[in-house]
Amino acid sequence: MAALTGPRNTPYLGEIIGVMEVAVKANAVLFKGALVMADSATGYLVPGSAQTGARAAGMVDTESQPSIDATGLASGDVKAKVLVGVFPWDNSTSGDLIGQTELFKDCYIVDDHTVAKTDGSSSRSVAGKVIGFTPGGKVYVRTGPL
Repeated sequence: MAALTGPRNTPYLGEIIGVMEVAVKANAVLFKGALVMADSATGYLVPGSAQTGARAAGMVDTESQPSIDATGLASGDVKAKVLVGVFPWDNSTSGDLIGQTELFKDCYIVDDHTVAKTDGSSSRSVAGKVIGFTPGGKVYVRTGPL
């Protein structure tokens, strides 16, 4: 799947587990409702993508801030409000489609709104634990460090 090009309506299941203010990496663009992670090399917040060694942070808060655009800024010049909780991410396709057999197992970041069953031959980082499924086929994932 392709990365987001605009805000995403990402509701959450149950209660928000935590809220964090996280420094954003230079030139990163984080859309409201996106899956975000700590970059493996710098630790600054970036959009979810296939990257080894990154750490899932959660979802960019959709209510209290606009999307974040750090284009032309230095790393850490801006912070994003990130929610930790259970979010419905898009399911990957074909051989990486998450199904019932993956319930309560780790799933992996494909991009800033998609998760997959496998680590893509060690090219993806953990998104979180599969908690369930929406009627529309999205995957509920407990996402974030808390």
